[in-house]
Amino acid sequence: MSELITDPENWLLHTLYKANKTDVETFRIYQCLTRYITDNRDFIGVVEEVVPTVLRYKPQNDVADDCFFGVTFFPGLIRARKHKRGAPGVRYYEQAGKNAYSNIGYAMISKNWSFWVSYINNHVKMNK
Repeated sequence: MSELITDPENWLLHTLYKANKTDVETFRIYQCLTRYITDNRDFIGVVEEVVPTVLRYKPQNDVADDCFFGVTFFPGLIRARKHKRGAPGVRYYEQAGKNAYSNIGYAMISKNWSFWVSYINNHVKMNK
């Protein structure tokens, strides 16, 4: 437990490494997750607000990571937005994330999407 408190990034990388996937794939998932430890932004969606009156499509790296993180940790929020506002559902974000990972050269993450979502949900716990 003290390892988790003193060095959480190594704990996370070690946990992901136990998934027995390629180093490239594992490290890319690690980068995605660690990005949100300090990032404070709205990660659900494929567009972002540049200034109050201007929206733009997010870069493919952001779409890939945002969709993966959102589907992995916040599927309930995505479903709630779908029912309340008519926003896209979980399947949309899964497909957008898979396509984005394929487009940026990580087709194996796209192929193993369900595995990674399940693995993280079973091995990386978030306090709610």
